[in-house]
Amino acid sequence: MDHEGHEGMDHGSHEGMEHGSHEGMDHGGHEGMDHGDMEMSPGGIPLAEGGEDRDGLEMDVLQVRLGPVLRDWPAGLVLHCSLQGDVIVEAQAELVDGRARQDDDVVGPARGIDNIASLLALAGWDDAAAEARRIRDTALESGEGAAGSELERLRRRVRRSWTLRWSLRGVRRLSDKEAHARRLPADAVGDTYDRLMGMLDRAVAGVAATAAGDIGTRTNDAGRTLSTDHLAHLVMGLDLATARLVLASLDIHELLAGQAEHEVSHG
Repeated sequence: MDHEGHEGMDHGSHEGMEHGSHEGMDHGGHEGMDHGDMEMSPGGIPLAEGGEDRDGLEMDVLQVRLGPVLRDWPAGLVLHCSLQGDVIVEAQAELVDGRARQDDDVVGPARGIDNIASLLALAGWDDAAAEARRIRDTALESGEGAAGSELERLRRRVRRSWTLRWSLRGVRRLSDKEAHARRLPADAVGDTYDRLMGMLDRAVAGVAATAAGDIGTRTNDAGRTLSTDHLAHLVMGLDLATARLVLASLDIHELLAGQAEHEVSHG
């Protein structure tokens, strides 16, 4: 087993756990949240309401808004969640101002590398995430071709990590049928680990194509747009940490951009 670079990762114990609930895992995004005290806070946070849990017992329901600006989060996406404990029982997604927010300084293959860095950071592998961000900066400053060898080394490093594979295997697996029904591209099929490796493969290929002067566009169902309703259903039943992993693994920036253009063109 290769635990390279995984110091500081807290993946907890997976015995008897489903990936819908990652208790003990710290994937980020929980800063400042306190689910143990449902009283009104001085900051004006609303009181939790009562709701029926899966076992029929009443459990507090807390309303939480995620985005549009959040570290390692798709820019411009807002997710309104109803939580029972740490589990999303209802969700509604929207785009800020009805359009996808694009970072002007992160384009082309560099955007894909940025998505990879976010997913690695949420998985708790900060060292690899920092390496991915360095590669992204190299791609932006010196051109994608200069980042090719470094990106290939990162891909090999990630693929060798059994700890990461063990952590992400089975997390929100999507079949061909489900991906098609939710208007996701073919590269969304599989679990979160499959999608991470797919992003790395596409980033390596994109950098190589750019270096060779072959500037193309994404061809995996690129014309398919992701409905925000479908996006919300993808995270239903997941805890917040797992939901953030799933959203990061979907590489949804281009899909959200396509959805925004669709909404604008249809009024």
